[in-house]
Amino acid sequence: IPRFTDVLALAEQESGRRGRAVMVIPEVKHPGEASAAGLDPLQRLLDTLPPPSQQPDAPLILQCFDWEYLRALKSRTALCTMALFE
Repeated sequence: IPRFTDVLALAEQESGRRGRAVMVIPEVKHPGEASAAGLDPLQRLLDTLPPPSQQPDAPLILQCFDWEYLRALKSRTALCTMALFE
């Protein structure tokens, strides 16, 4: 099972091979539940992302149903985000 860092590395490798950016669009699942359990999913995500992936023009869009999490993420980084809703 690939880790998120493996997916990012593969996208970077393929971007170089193809001569164009390969977009990665992961969904953050249930960050509120993780926070309620005493974990910090926002910091964990930021610790996992290499600095180039945290730039505004990075080929990465983070999506989540938890809008508060996305607001907190936007207050700490310039990452592109996508709010999901039902």
